Amino acid sequence: MINAVLDVKLLAPEEWHVLRTIRLRALLDSPGAFMSYYETEARWGEAQWRRRFASAAWVVAIESGAVIGIAGLVDGYASDGRH
Repeated sequence: MINAVLDVKLLAPEEWHVLRTIRLRALLDSPGAFMSYYETEARWGEAQWRRRFASAAWVVAIESGAVIGIAGLVDGYASDGRH
């Protein structure tokens, strides 16, 4: 039995860079799980990441001080065309 302790935190707008870091890592790790590509989002600048951040409520899972996952409640986000 594993006794993992996770914290869950709602990100604040000034933490947009946390979204960028974990999202890019997830796109590399599991490219088929998303409706976008690492190559696309890796080119985004701060303004694009801040717009993405503002489009949802973002929650991170934290284990031993490290962000290990992210979830976003997104309403009406338009995909990059990948299905």
